[in-house]
Amino acid sequence: MIQNKIEYHLKLSQISYFLLIILIPIWWFIYPTTQYPYLVFSIWWIPLLFPLKGIYLKKNYTMAWTIFIFIIPFCHALMSLISNPSEIRWALTELMLVSSYYFHIFKASKFQRSLEQRDLNK
Repeated sequence: MIQNKIEYHLKLSQISYFLLIILIPIWWFIYPTTQYPYLVFSIWWIPLLFPLKGIYLKKNYTMAWTIFIFIIPFCHALMSLISNPSEIRWALTELMLVSSYYFHIFKASKFQRSLEQRDLNK
C-alpha cells in the first residue's frame, strides 16, 4: 500500500519535470529576451537537463538533488510574475509545475521514511 503511494508520487514528480522541460523552450520561443537570448535560455534550461536520466529511471538521490536545480525556474517564475504581466499564464504554469515537483518529492520521501520505519520495527 505504501509502496503504491511512493510510486504514485514519484510518477507525478516525473510528469511535472518533463512538462517543465517542454514548457521552457516553448515559452522562450514565444517571448524571447532582447539581450543575449541564447545565453539566458542556456542558463535557464540546460541545468534542468543534467538529471534527466536519473529522473527517468526514478533514482531517489537524483530526484532529491534536482530540487536544488529547480530553484532556477522557481525564481524565474516569481520574477516573471512580478515584472511581466503579459507572461503571467506562463509564469503561473512554471510555478505550478515546480511546486508540484517539490510537493510530490516531499510526499514520496515521507512515505519512504515511514516504510523504512515500519521495516525496522518488525
